[in-house]
Amino acid sequence: MRFETLVRFKQDLKRHNLLGQLDRVTNYDFCPWLNRYVYWLKEPAGWFVVALAISLLVGAFLSPLGWTVAAGLSVILLLGLGFPWLATRTVVCELRPVNSVHHEQETSELELTVRNRLPFPIMGLMVEGYLTRAESNSNMSFDSAVPNVGLARVPALSMAAYRLSIRPEYRGFYPVHRPQATCRLCVSVRDLDGA
Repeated sequence: MRFETLVRFKQDLKRHNLLGQLDRVTNYDFCPWLNRYVYWLKEPAGWFVVALAISLLVGAFLSPLGWTVAAGLSVILLLGLGFPWLATRTVVCELRPVNSVHHEQETSELELTVRNRLPFPIMGLMVEGYLTRAESNSNMSFDSAVPNVGLARVPALSMAAYRLSIRPEYRGFYPVHRPQATCRLCVSVRDLDGA
């Protein structure tokens, strides 16, 4: 019985080692000098651009149906990139403390007031940068900051107020950086920052 357990353990170890080697090979960066040319394919908009180019080629050389697909992909790209750009430039956000004094490691509240001047709701609005004290001390850049709050939907032509519960980790003045309103849809190339 003990011998069978040892054999089974060695077989599992071989299988695990083989999977580990396969994992290392499939995740290895063979051409790091090529990364700057292909990293745009990590975003969905990059694949939409590739599909748009292929559909244009199909429309030019094979079938007129390619033009229809190219038109549809162009509309998706324009809406996916244009809506966040428009949303961040027309929304007005105000972030203010409910209490005038905050202490480290104690829960407090902030009030976020969002005014949407568009005749349609804004989806995927995020506010980032008001609690990034730890990131300013580390080697992380502000551009790679994780949003502090995300709003799924802001109603059309409205002014909405939200209460945010915060717990500052460090002593000092907040915000460290000027908060930014960003909006990102599933097709966006990157976060589009508003003023």
